[in-house]
Amino acid sequence: MHRQANFLKDTHFWKGGLPVKIGANKRQTAAWRNWAIYLLSYLVEYLPSLLSYGVLCPVVAEVTWWLSPSVRRETTANMACVWQGKGVEDPSTWRRSARASQRAATRTWVDMGLIPRIDLERIRSDVQLEGIEYLREAQASGRGVLIAGAHFAGVYRIPHKLVAEGVDLLCPIEPIPSPRLAARAEELQNCGGVKARPLSRQTLVEMRRRLSDGGVVVMLIDRDIQGTGAEMTFLGRPTLMPTGAAKIALKAKGCLVIPGTWERQDAGRYRATLHPPIDPAEYQDNPVSLTMAMLVPIEEQIRKAPESWIPMARVWPEGS
Repeated sequence: MHRQANFLKDTHFWKGGLPVKIGANKRQTAAWRNWAIYLLSYLVEYLPSLLSYGVLCPVVAEVTWWLSPSVRRETTANMACVWQGKGVEDPSTWRRSARASQRAATRTWVDMGLIPRIDLERIRSDVQLEGIEYLREAQASGRGVLIAGAHFAGVYRIPHKLVAEGVDLLCPIEPIPSPRLAARAEELQNCGGVKARPLSRQTLVEMRRRLSDGGVVVMLIDRDIQGTGAEMTFLGRPTLMPTGAAKIALKAKGCLVIPGTWERQDAGRYRATLHPPIDPAEYQDNPVSLTMAMLVPIEEQIRKAPESWIPMARVWPEGS
């Protein structure tokens, strides 16, 4: 089961890391989301936060949901897999959860647009962080730390919480098809003391060097954005999952992995948890086994609060 994945691609479910049957609508999905995120990122700079979250955000979420069938289909498919793993076979529950996930994603886009207005002291109070002692202990011993997280609501708040706590960190940015949005996302994510770099070979080298030198890197590991991952079971179903973070951790001398999860509690407030560290040396150069260990707390959080998970792409192949 855990060999390098070919079976999904061989059954024609996958092409370039995405299910073939959604390929025809992939550009439409990307276009709607790209435009929504791009416009939001500018609008919220000039609007009061209450108006951005309370009025603009729900409107954009509804428009994106109803005008993009592929957004509805992909999001509902992900939620169906999560809820079926919990023993819930009611399609209406899947759809309600999918719409809630889309609203959470839109709030997260607003979070990104508001990064230039971030007050680190307010972030310190608005984001409750548990388990930071694991990070402090690793840093005190001179070991690098790879924080392995996922696309949960509030993903743009957590790095700034760490910066507010005095952590110097590097965050790779996943490739975005739209050059305009890619440039805007990089501009925004480099505000507030976070070092964000577009994912590239040079960035991978920088991440490995930083980890070997005792630094901190944050990576998201809940979907295979490049189609180069390995076959494994995620939330009870087979799919491709990325092994890049595990490979970097295995190659970086003395590095520890700390899984991270977070969830939105109410307007503007989040609770984040850093889980007990994982020593890559115990996995004997096996990136698949290490990745599966890193995913355990993430799977638990998704099961606990499915609507807070916002992968914004189909994670499992159609028919799984």
